[in-house]
Amino acid sequence: MSKYITGNIRWDGSEARFASDLWLAPKLDAPSFVAAEADGHIERYCDHGWRTFVRVAGGSGYFDRLYVRDRIWMTVENCVVPAMERYVREADEPMVVLYATLSCEITFRIEGRSAITLNRPELTLVSLPRGVPVQVEMRGGVHRQRVIGLFRNAALVDAYALRSASLPQVLRDIAQGGDTFGRL
Repeated sequence: MSKYITGNIRWDGSEARFASDLWLAPKLDAPSFVAAEADGHIERYCDHGWRTFVRVAGGSGYFDRLYVRDRIWMTVENCVVPAMERYVREADEPMVVLYATLSCEITFRIEGRSAITLNRPELTLVSLPRGVPVQVEMRGGVHRQRVIGLFRNAALVDAYALRSASLPQVLRDIAQGGDTFGRL
């Protein structure tokens, strides 16, 4: 598996164990990124966005990543990755992951809690608590068509100018820094 494909690797090829590792704006002039671009594994489409070609890992299709602004990332996937991906991520601050999926199979696991599996067309918010390792598993050989938004808790509300009073209580709690694990 290419280091540019797995979900546990940052834009510069280093491992991303903590959520804060993902918040940094990409440095697309970093040697590892320039080398991946020269090899045809990655293609830039704007100052803070790039396309990764999955053929590097023996799959097909691509995923696009876009650093929107501080604490907000978006990914669009339209690909098949041949092997299961499994990694551990730990939120060193509470975060919310927005999934708009047409097809994929991804499971989030926290020890002692029920797993969350996304495997059908749906729009889902998943809240990841601070300081708890989350194992992420993505099934291989399955067509992934999805949009993923990764937000710091408060950034979700700010990004869309949501009015706190009109949100369900669970979203209000999360926006105010609450730590919970679950499908919202």
